This record gives sequence, structure tokens and C-alpha cells, in this order.
Amino acid sequence: MSTTSPSSTADYYGIHTGPWINWSDGRILGGTITLTRRDGGFLISLIALFITWTGTAFWRLSCFFIHHYCSSEAPRDGVHHQRQAVLRNSANGISGLWALAQMAWVWRDKTPHAHRRMVPLLLFTITCLGCFAVAGIFSSKIATSTASQVLISGPSCGQLYTDGNTNETLLDTVYQPFVHEKVVEWANFAQTCYKNSSNPAECQRYVQLKLPYSTKRNASCPFGGDICQTEFGNLEIDTGYIDSNEHLGHNDPPELRFKFRHILRCAPLATQGYKQPYTYASEGTQSRYVRYYYGELRSPYNYTYEYPISSFQEWLDQNFTGPFQDYTLSIQSALYRNQSLDAFSTFDPIPELRYYDGDIKIFFLSSNFVAFAKETDDPWYSAHSELLEVGTIQATGTISTYAGDEPASPLACVSQYQFCNPNLPSDKQCTALGPMGDAFGGITNLRLSRTQEAMIEWYLPVLDSDIAQVIMNLGITGLTARYGLTYGVQGPLPNGQWQIDVEYWFTVWLAYMQGSMVLYATGPSNPEMMAWVDTPKNEVERSICRNQKIVTTAYTSFNTFGLCLTFIVGCIIIVFSYTIEPLASWIQKRRRFDNYSRLEWCANETLQLQRMAHEGLGVGTWHHGAEAIPYTDNGERLATLNLANPEHPRLEAPPTHFDNLLAGESNENPGASPGITKEYDLAASTKLDPGRGVNEVRDTSSNEHSEQQIPPERPPSAEELEDIGRHVGVSNADYSG
Repeated sequence: MSTTSPSSTADYYGIHTGPWINWSDGRILGGTITLTRRDGGFLISLIALFITWTGTAFWRLSCFFIHHYCSSEAPRDGVHHQRQAVLRNSANGISGLWALAQMAWVWRDKTPHAHRRMVPLLLFTITCLGCFAVAGIFSSKIATSTASQVLISGPSCGQLYTDGNTNETLLDTVYQPFVHEKVVEWANFAQTCYKNSSNPAECQRYVQLKLPYSTKRNASCPFGGDICQTEFGNLEIDTGYIDSNEHLGHNDPPELRFKFRHILRCAPLATQGYKQPYTYASEGTQSRYVRYYYGELRSPYNYTYEYPISSFQEWLDQNFTGPFQDYTLSIQSALYRNQSLDAFSTFDPIPELRYYDGDIKIFFLSSNFVAFAKETDDPWYSAHSELLEVGTIQATGTISTYAGDEPASPLACVSQYQFCNPNLPSDKQCTALGPMGDAFGGITNLRLSRTQEAMIEWYLPVLDSDIAQVIMNLGITGLTARYGLTYGVQGPLPNGQWQIDVEYWFTVWLAYMQGSMVLYATGPSNPEMMAWVDTPKNEVERSICRNQKIVTTAYTSFNTFGLCLTFIVGCIIIVFSYTIEPLASWIQKRRRFDNYSRLEWCANETLQLQRMAHEGLGVGTWHHGAEAIPYTDNGERLATLNLANPEHPRLEAPPTHFDNLLAGESNENPGASPGITKEYDLAASTKLDPGRGVNEVRDTSSNEHSEQQIPPERPPSAEELEDIGRHVGVSNADYSG
């Protein structure tokens, strides 16, 4: 077990290599081994090679059983015997398929119904080859996926936190820029991955490509009275129950998991009756503002938000020398706990807006003098007041543009949260939907284990965030409408543009939650940020740090169960393929049955077929006639090919004692060659040794000896010697020499 940190995954990720349990698949099926990409590649290649070997062994086993099944003592035709020979001698499925296909083609019109006897075996062979080919191709699937789940074991694991003792300079120069950078990173991830169905490679980062959520775009107003612009046509987004293991990637057994839910309801607010103009007078100058009254600020002000009103003429007086016009976005929040405002609230909502069962945020959007290219009916971006004619040097003519209708258009959202213990009965699993303060306080009623409580407390700063946290970091860059903003001119917007914006914020928050879980496990990449890292203080917190999963292509994780199953089954097949012959032979000999099928299997082996071919000519003294490797006595010469008919070559026995003739041993008989039965050879042998009148002839098939009296004859003539020489390429001149 070791820990390595590849730069290809992330500069500061520490990845656990070795065995671990992926609890998403359970204790047995979740056994996992993580290797580096190089080592994983070697193992995948080994698996593919092993499966190929297993396929060959399975084919040989199949051939053994089919050969025995088809074995028959009754005389059969050539198709039967050739098929038996192919089954006995095919080294693998490919060679067997080729030989069987050739047989089927050759015998197609020579034996009635030959195809009926060949096609089933051909189909079986093709099926075997196909199955093991597919198994070899998909052997890499024993690895969890192309991008494998791995465990983080970062040495810098800890929560990010700030307290009242933080130096403001360091906060503004180190902490805030780092957090802003991470939120922008997660916003880019949300933009690429939450709206992209093709799942590009850069989205393969977390155990879930994107967290689930559902939207309702015609929801009712979540607040009381007529404070919403419309009773319906509002937005509701629900995450459903997010599982700490399945969705957030924290690797825990079922008894240690928790679930979390967030529901967001938003609606543009009416401004009529909730705003008033206000003029500041100072040193002879007056500044006009509009104040919005949705609740008093948590300071001695009785309004919620104010925004300066600039006249169109004041804007024109700048003679277009200022910056291009852009939006302004501000937030006010009201957080509740036990129906009382939390200390972090910025305003106290009016009764129509008050929602004790959720945390309230109001987003004020000011379009300033952004020129809308078309009238906009979207309730948050509403723009119908004619502004001016706009033209560019890139085109001819001008277009009429429009200004926003409201100095600061309000959009209110209420967030509700739930924590659940999935180990309890369904009616007691969850806290009531409510503000974060009440939801977190309610976990004491969920009978959580110490580890579950510690996990919720550990990740509470992440779970407590919402779209307000997103906008505080992104600012106006979180407005998707700005994708169509050029030189202060806003392109056409759909009527539901505000819903598009809010849904985007929500997806950024989901990515924020995914990324923060990983950030806590790895620790920040910037060493200066370690001053804000609250490292684990006990074994429970250290265990939390060691159990965060991510997805990476820099490592390969293998399913241990799949590996073991593959190698165990494969080894059984391979070992069985090598032991089936001696095992079956032992059983058949011991039980004294079906000797014919066993002996036919032995006899159809290539070397035994060769033995029988030579032995049929009476050539050689053979041993091990029923074993794997037959052999002859030392130095015996075997038959050669007779090529008198090149289209039909056949074996031909060699001349007896030809080596003796070449050595000039014509006056003494070294002994007749055992097994030679041809009369011509016996006569020649006798003449070469006139001193003996009897040759011993051995019957090699029965190993019985008999004596045969051979009368003396004349020595071989020159013509006979020439005929003998043709067999070995020796001329008459050689004999005469």
C-alpha cells in the first residue's frame, strides 16, 4: 500500500494505490485495486492474454468431450474420421475452424448430408471464438471504467475557515483570491458539463459527472400576498436526496452515510408599492436614489436597498468617454433559526416576504444604461423605455435600443434544506424542510452515529452555501445574459432569461459542492492557504479525509472480484484442459469402460497417426503406442515419400540395410531389420549376408517374435542397386567406388 502524487491528475492530489473497498458496490463486489496507469496497462494486457489462453484451453476441452461423444467402434466414413482427427489435433479454435471449414467445402458434394454433420460443429467453434474474442476485447472492463474511481489521501486535508483574528491584508490578498479562483473554476465546469450531454473528457472529474436536480418552471409564488410579479411562472429547483457516497463521492458503508436535500424557489418581486424615490442633499448638490422596502436592514435604516438614479442626459453628458455600460448585481439575505433571524442576516423581511421555513435572498439587478437591442418582457430584465439609436462602423444604418424599466429589479429566492439518515424507517429518516439553521439543529433527532455527525459537521460549510455564495464570488459574470452583451449593447433576451440565470447559478453551486468536497480532502494547492486549513483533530476526521473518491485517467482501478473470478475460472479451465486426458484415462482404466474412445483419442494424435502410417508399412520398432509421444529404437530409418505421383504422394519403406551397403558391409549380416515384411527387402537382406539362412522378423503391432526361413539367393544386380540408389540419391559410380 502506497501513496503517489501524479502531476497529470492534479498537482497536489495524493492518490492511494493498492487495495481498498469501493462501498458503492458493497464489501464483496466493491473490492478494488488501484494502480498507476503504466502498471494498470500491464495488468490489462496480462488479462487479455490470459483470456486468450483460457479460450484455447476451453476449445481443447470441448474437442476432448466432442471427440469422445462421437467416437464409435463401428466402421465410419471419411468425414467422421477426418472430423475426429481435426478435433484431436486443432491447437486452437482458429485452426480448428479453418480445418473444419475446408472439410465442409471439400466433402459438400461427395457425401450425402455432410453439411449436417459439419455445420453444428462449425457454429459451436464460431460461438467459442466470438465469446472469447469479446471477452478479450472487454477484459479492460475489469478496470472500473476508462476514467477510474480512486481514493484521495492528500497530506493537507482539512476545512477552510476564517475567524475574526484573520489579518485583513492576508484575507484580501490570499484567501479571497483563492476562493474566487476556485469558484470560477467550478463555474466553468458547470458551464461545460451540466449543459453538455456529450460528457467531454474534462468533465470526468467527480464520481458523478453532475449532481441530479429537477426544475419546475411554472411554479406558484413562494411568498404571501401579491408581492410576486406573477402568481405562476416562477421557478422551483429541487436536488432530490443527494447521497454522501453515491453523489458526493465520500466512500462509506451504508451505515455511515447521510443524505442531503436543497429546494430553491425563486420569483421576481413586484416593485409597485415597495419603492420610493429619495434625494440626498449635500453641500449644494443633490443625488437622486430609489429605495426598495422589503424589510429593514440590520442597521438603522428602514429600507432594504437603494440605488442611484442617473438621468439619460447625465449619461449623454459623458460624451461616451466612460466605460461601456454593464449590469450591477447586489444581494440581501435573511437567515432563520427557530423562527428568529440569524446574526449573519442583512435585513429583516416584511411579513409578505417573511418565510420562517427557509432562508431568503433578494438579488437586485441594475441594467444602468445598457442598451437593449430589442424590447424585453423578461420580468427581471424588463426593458421597454426607448433609449437611443445605435449604429456601428461595421454595418450600415442604426437600430432603436431600450433601457431597463427598473433601477434595481428585485428577484427573491427562498432556500430550504433537509438532512436524512437512510438507516432509519422512511417516515423518520429526515428533518423537516426548513432553513439551514433548523435543518442542522434537527439532526439530533436522526439517531446519527458519531461518524455521521462528524461528517455533516465537517462538510457543513460546503452544504450551508447556496447561490448567494456563487454570486458573491462571480458577481455580474454569473449573468448568462452578458454572453450577448457587446460594447454596452445587450442582444435579444428570451422571456425566461431570469430562470436561465438562476438555473446556471444553481448548477454552479452543485459544482461548488462537488469541488469543495474534493478540496477539503486534498487541501489547497497554494501553500500560503495552509494558514486557513483546519486539519483533522481525531481519528474520525482523519478517516473522513482518507475516504474521498474522485475520477481520474492517471490511475486505473480494478475490480478485485472481477479479477479473482476471471483468474479462478480461467485457471480451472486451463488446469482441467491439461489434466483431463490422464484423469479420464485413469478413470476409464480403473472402471474398465469405454476403452475405445480413450484409445481413439490417443491414436488420432498427430504423432500416433504418423506412427501408424509407418507401422502400416512395417517400418520401425515402435514403443508407447497409446501414449502422447511414440518412439522407435535408436537409429532406425523410417519411410519416405514416394513422389511417383506428385498429386498423390504416399509413404514408401526404405531399402533394408542400405546404410550397411554404403559402408561396404556385404559379407556379414548385421541382423535383419525388424518389422520389414516386403519380400524384396528380405531377399536383398539375405543376399547381403549369405552366411545366414534365417532372419528374425518382429511383428511390431503385436510385439510377438517369429522365425522365417529365407533361402539363400544371389547378390543384388547392378539394376537393383541402381533402383536402391534412387531412393537416397546415390549413383552407380558411388557403389562401384
